[in-house]
Amino acid sequence: MRVFVGRSEGPESEDTGNVPVGARITLDQDLEAGRVGRVRFRGAMWDAVSEDSIHAGSDAEITGVDRDNRSCLKIKVVTRV
Repeated sequence: MRVFVGRSEGPESEDTGNVPVGARITLDQDLEAGRVGRVRFRGAMWDAVSEDSIHAGSDAEITGVDRDNRSCLKIKVVTRV
């Protein structure tokens, strides 16, 4: 496994690494508001945080990565259409 440790050039607001903002995921477990939880993305488990509580089975959208912990996804709940 390779791990990149460092910073990319450019504004931090645009630095999401290789995480596609807008990608959708379905939560396997509940995620409490403001607390780091675990989600499955691209076949691997990732840390994730949300401003709102999200229940297991709900769809969520990746909105970015945490500025202090680059391996922690920021997500928000989305409604199914």
